Amino acid sequence: MKRNVAVFVLTVLLTTFAFSVSLWGQGDQIPTIKRTVAIFTFEDKSGHQVHWGHPGQNLGNGMSDIFTTYLYESGKCRIIERQQLDQVLKEQGMGASDILDPTTAAKIGKILGVDAGIIGAVTEFAYVQTEKELGWGPAKVTIIEDEAIVGINIRAIDINTGEIIAVAESRKKKKKKGIGLGYEDKILKSKSAFDESIAGEATREVMSEIVKEIIPQLNKLPWKTEIAKADESGVIIRAGSKVGLKAGDVLAVYRVEMLVEPDIFEETKVGKIKVVKDLGEGKASRCEVVEGENIQKGDIAKVK
Repeated sequence: MKRNVAVFVLTVLLTTFAFSVSLWGQGDQIPTIKRTVAIFTFEDKSGHQVHWGHPGQNLGNGMSDIFTTYLYESGKCRIIERQQLDQVLKEQGMGASDILDPTTAAKIGKILGVDAGIIGAVTEFAYVQTEKELGWGPAKVTIIEDEAIVGINIRAIDINTGEIIAVAESRKKKKKKGIGLGYEDKILKSKSAFDESIAGEATREVMSEIVKEIIPQLNKLPWKTEIAKADESGVIIRAGSKVGLKAGDVLAVYRVEMLVEPDIFEETKVGKIKVVKDLGEGKASRCEVVEGENIQKGDIAKVK
């Protein structure tokens, strides 16, 4: 019986391997792609209306900046610079409140050429300091307790459909007894004061938890890039090392036929290409054709 089970397992493994080889070809180097995202300013739903750093910025500004840092440091995503995002919003005559709607966020994301747009909200932010007297007479002491609560909600939007493809949220509460750390209007005036406070500690835990939860969901998002040029010298695609492509990576190439625009289409595989050189500071790649003879400008390259 054990021998039969072992034979069955081995057969399944060999079949899986054979399918993989038939899809890619033996020795094909499969790329690991970083999804490109645009992070919009978070909405402040905490109800506190406090300033962050300086007048004109609220908790939404500060928390979206912190989230951007944590996602960037993960090394798993490519992030569009805030200046570039702000410029597109300005050109479209939009403000921060306009991109709270997933459909609008998808529209801006499509202009920026990203895979996903991330919108979020500060759902809770509280920093309370209480005093309690213990003992009496000369032995009386005052105990100060600080309590901080931070809650963040994140949604990732597929820029092709406007649909929410990933959701992550976290809420943390921290307490500390002893010498007070200062009220919330004080801890938000400088980065160092915030980082050293229990509110900063709670925020770091929230962001770390959300990033770990959102990245696997983003990685499930289908990725594709366009063939920008195709001739006798080879193929150039609109993606490079900035999204994780490297020399030797193999991509499948498809021709897209629109049946009913923009949502109903048909894809036909026409070949495979291999990355040979990074171009444009990581924004493009030169490739050679390894399968197929009719690859054209406008075709789509995908991981599979």
